[in-house]
Amino acid sequence: MALNKIMVVIDPTQDKQPAFERALGSARETGATLHLYIGVDQESGHADPDEARKKLQPVLDELAARAGSSGIETATELEWAAAWRKGAVAAAARCSASMVFKNSFDHSGVQRELRQTADWTLLRTAPCPVLLVKDFHDWTHRRVLAAIDPQAT
Repeated sequence: MALNKIMVVIDPTQDKQPAFERALGSARETGATLHLYIGVDQESGHADPDEARKKLQPVLDELAARAGSSGIETATELEWAAAWRKGAVAAAARCSASMVFKNSFDHSGVQRELRQTADWTLLRTAPCPVLLVKDFHDWTHRRVLAAIDPQAT
């Protein structure tokens, strides 16, 4: 699989960004470019789009500068969307991502029943493969669970 552009969904509620770290390493190895994406909506605690931009754009800029210092071409996108989960899927298509990397954590059964999780939305509807990253640990000798669609062209 050619890996040309990696879209990283940045979680603005977390200080550590394991998906970004994993994407940075993958970009170094493959020469892919990065597209850093933050999607916000009312549900994510950002009622005012302008306030969200003032607060979150520096986060994107700092991560982009880190990638740039490693010689990796990086674009950023901060989007106010009615539903940020669906906005992330649209952003992956818009930027022609080869793969999406996203932080993940365990969701309770109740959380999954009450609303669709972003993980599930991306896995089901993203136009490219999705890698859910849980932590910073070395993954060179770890297992990866992959799902494929045998009927896909």
